[in-house]
Order: sequence, then structure tokens, then C-alpha cells
Amino acid sequence: MKRKGILYPVAVVAAAVALGLLLTREPAPPPREDAAAERADYFFEGFTTTTYREDGQLRGVLHGDRAYHYPDRGELEVETPMMEVISDRGDLWLSSAPFGLAREAEGTLLLTEEVVIQRPATAARPRLTVETRDLLMDTREGVATSDAPSRAYDPGGIVSSRGLTIHFHDDRIELHDNARGRYEAP
Repeated sequence: MKRKGILYPVAVVAAAVALGLLLTREPAPPPREDAAAERADYFFEGFTTTTYREDGQLRGVLHGDRAYHYPDRGELEVETPMMEVISDRGDLWLSSAPFGLAREAEGTLLLTEEVVIQRPATAARPRLTVETRDLLMDTREGVATSDAPSRAYDPGGIVSSRGLTIHFHDDRIELHDNARGRYEAP
């Protein structure tokens, strides 16, 4: 008999606690109105896009494994982008990174994380490799900048600096701060 007397009050208290939790629980927040803005309206897989200068010359080619377009932000998020730029001399520059963010209205491509820029060897010049992080490319002007530690090397030597600017069309690199180099004599 004592068991019945103990179980009944415990059951009543448990039911009251459960009912209290149900009645005082906050309702789920309504969906954000701007949630649709965060949805991609289309995507690419294994894509290539080509842009030209006003005079009809090739400006650049962007390749990527996958990309998502966000119309309200005017951005294209790109997985493993590789950008090809042709200099005025006809030299090819290849820039790649794990992730990129293209802004169409600004004409920019931000390559993030470990960025590698290469100018393949030609008959006149050896291969050049540049390593940095977070490189902002102005795709209209053919200029890219980074404030991160950077290093550039070819078979003859290596230079490092804090930040750089690459002028792709002019085949020129500017080192910003703390530039240091080491070269091998031929």
C-alpha cells in the first residue's frame, strides 16, 4: 500500500513539470526574411568562364570545380579557382587557391587561403612561382595585391616580403615591406 501512496504524488509532479515545460517553451523563431538572399540562384560544376578586353583581346579565363551565384550579394563563390591572365607580352600567369569570391560589379576575384601564382617558363625567361595568402585580383586592370607574407622564386633565387602587387599585363611584381632576396650566381 505504501508504494501506491508514493508513486501517485511522483506521477503528479512529473506530469506537472512536463506540462509546465511545454507551456513555457519559447516557440521556434520565424524564418528570416533575408534567408532567400542567402540561397544561390544557380551553380556550376567543372566550369570555365572567359572574359575579353574592350578591344577584343583575351583578358582572362577562370576555371573552377564548383561555383555558387548569390544574386542579392552580386557574388560568385568558387571552389578551387584557377585564373589565367595573359600579359601584354603574351606571357601566361596562372593563379590558384582553395577558395575564391568573385564580385561582378567590382570586377574583382578574391583568392583565399594558400594562393600560388605561376608564370610558366618561356624561351626568354625561367619559370616564376609566387606564394602568398588572400590575393585580391582586379580582373579588369590585371592587377593583384596581398598584404600577407609572400615569396617569389625562380631557379636563380628567392625573394620574400610582407605584401606584394602583381601587374599581370606588365609582367611586373612590386614587393611592399621587408623585402629580402637571395640569388645564385650563374
